[in-house]
This record gives sequence, structure tokens and C-alpha cells, in this order.
Amino acid sequence: MSSPEYQRILEAIRETSMAIPSWAIEARFISDAPAVGSRKFLAYVLGGDQPGNGGDEVVLAFQYAGPHIPHTNWRCFKVADLRHPTNPASPVQVEKIALVLGAGASVPAHLTPPQVARQNCVPGRAGPGPDGREERHVDYHT
Repeated sequence: MSSPEYQRILEAIRETSMAIPSWAIEARFISDAPAVGSRKFLAYVLGGDQPGNGGDEVVLAFQYAGPHIPHTNWRCFKVADLRHPTNPASPVQVEKIALVLGAGASVPAHLTPPQVARQNCVPGRAGPGPDGREERHVDYHT
């Protein structure tokens, strides 16, 4: 059974309507200091961790705002390590937010099958099931 946070991220991946902005995710990483602020990211691949690592839920994401953005914005987050962006005591650990980008900012297109095959964050095969992973198949938009 997947966690509520996993389900919320899954909803963001599956939302493909062009009538509304894409859903992004806002959260704080477990080790982020409160003064640092929250992270905003787009989920590209969601599933279970590498076998032998406990089967944790993980998400391959592109972080477009927030702390610790180095030269590359790609992140592999354990879903259980994400916390509510403003209220650590909240039972809801991640928030879906409308994607809003600053002037001149852009986000990567959805990943192609060869790109997904090369990533090592979320193993398994595409599709539902115990060893499956969910992938974003359309571009994110504002």
C-alpha cells in the first residue's frame, strides 16, 4: 500500500490537462533547516527504491526552486524524507501546487524512454504493479 504522499505525487505525474497549469510539488527535505525554505519540484519518475535498500518509495524530480540548487537540478528523493513546506506537524507531508516559473525560467521536457532507462533512482519497469514505476509522459506547462 503506497503512502498518502506517494499518492499525491502520483496525482501530479498523472495530471495532463492543458486547461490548467501542471501540478508541482512543494515540500521540505527532512534535513533542511526551517529557515532555508521549501523546495519546489516536478516529479518525472515515481516508484520503489533499488532492491536491498528497503523498498522505500522514491521520486526522480527536477527541483526548480528552493535550497541547494547546484549546477544540476535533478534529485532523487525518498518520499518518506519529505516534510510539509511550512508545518512539520501536519499529517500532510507534501503539497500539490500550480507550476509557476519566474521570467525566463524553463523546465525539462518529459523524459524519453532511453533517458528513463539510464536513470538509477527508480528501478523497475513502467506501469502499475509491485515492481512498476510511474513516469510522466507529457511536458509540464504553466
